[in-house]
Amino acid sequence: MPRGVPASILSLVADLTKHLGSVLRARRQEVGLSQDALAAICEVSRGYLGQVERGEVSITITLLERLARGLNTTISDVIHEVDGDA
Repeated sequence: MPRGVPASILSLVADLTKHLGSVLRARRQEVGLSQDALAAICEVSRGYLGQVERGEVSITITLLERLARGLNTTISDVIHEVDGDA
């Protein structure tokens, strides 16, 4: 646990990371892409994409942009879905 960061903030970040991963997985499945296919489009490993979808890792805005484009959507749409489902 990072020093000086309240547990409530860490918990919120973890929850958002998991929820973002769930939204990305649902979007991927909706467009009919496998993890392998989306990973290739976005130039990441399938294993890393799996970690993202399970909410095990935080991602950069750059990767979120690549994932959104690979899913034929926008960062804004993904964030709205995360925010709307929260």
